[in-house]
Amino acid sequence: MSNTDNLNLPYIAAAQAQKHVTHNEALRALDAIVHLSVTDKDLATPPSSPQTGSRYIVANSATGEWTGKETEIAAWQDGGWLFYPPQKGWQCWLEDENSLVIWDGTDWITKSGGANSLNPATGDLVGVNATADTTNRLSINSPASLFNHEGNDHQLKVNKNTNTDTASVLFQTGFSGRAEFGLTGDDDFHMKVSPDGSTFHEGLVIDKDDGVVSLPNGCTLPDGVKIANFGTDANAGIEIEGGGNLGQVALKIINDSSVGIAGPTFEQKSTIPDLDLVDLGFKLQNDDIGLLRLESRPTYTDTGAQPEFQIVDHTNFSTTGQIQIFRASKAGIKSEVPFQLPSYTVATLPNAATPGEGSIIYVTDETGGAIPAFSDGTNWRRLTDRGIVS
Repeated sequence: MSNTDNLNLPYIAAAQAQKHVTHNEALRALDAIVHLSVTDKDLATPPSSPQTGSRYIVANSATGEWTGKETEIAAWQDGGWLFYPPQKGWQCWLEDENSLVIWDGTDWITKSGGANSLNPATGDLVGVNATADTTNRLSINSPASLFNHEGNDHQLKVNKNTNTDTASVLFQTGFSGRAEFGLTGDDDFHMKVSPDGSTFHEGLVIDKDDGVVSLPNGCTLPDGVKIANFGTDANAGIEIEGGGNLGQVALKIINDSSVGIAGPTFEQKSTIPDLDLVDLGFKLQNDDIGLLRLESRPTYTDTGAQPEFQIVDHTNFSTTGQIQIFRASKAGIKSEVPFQLPSYTVATLPNAATPGEGSIIYVTDETGGAIPAFSDGTNWRRLTDRGIVS
């Protein structure tokens, strides 16, 4: 055997002449490959003025004196190029990239699958079982990542340069964004989602100045309840929708200058043709359920007319205990319980012009006895004979 098994260094043979030549050849090889560090690994053509002792990994498609020496170590020694084929497991530092590569028997690969540096802040890269790049300078392939406290608190900080920049956490599927939260484009807190990674829909915004929460695209609660912003400056507000046994039920708080509405409106769409129906429930002191029902029937006639307004003091919708008001019926007001008129004495009668013509009251001490009276706009008159109350 004339050479060593691993580094292929020459042995000095017994009784060999000029032993120093063989010894120096081995030293030259050791100088080239021990603590291996190369100037570059991407050159295919030898540099025109190499420094003595400089080393390179020969790139593919090599030319000139490097022809056919791809992936080998080329060392400029004693005024010429010497080549050292790498052995599996050799490590080499790339001086121009500040990274470490390993020969796997076929190619030079980045150590641990990614570029490595102990100080990424210098502009270098760190890959943990991954390949880092100039954008993702820290890249990790791992089932989980742990950021632990050191005795007390722990904060994860994401800082941006100006308020119009973005500091956020982005969640992806197949490297396509699906959800993002953080300071995106301003200093308010945003939460948004995307179906395709390009179009995002904001679900929540928290104002940085006052903490006010806004829901730009509304909110759907359990059982189909929906809260949504709608309208323009002239017709704007909030809408709450939910399922009901007669169709869609809604509470709208609006400011509609076109119809002179400013306040809450209630809407329930009935499944009955030509009928819009709203039930407003309330609980009475005796735990009975009260109901105020509004109906709109634009096509009904006097025959079989239904009330447009009802006050019901129970939940079974029978005719007992109701007050009904009709718009298109001869019976404009119908009550299943007695009306009680406002009561006055002759001395306490209000000015008849104040409530206006047609107003009805009850006078308890009229000369002929207690009696209902109506206003003609000037005087209060008895219903029985139209005489002025006295």
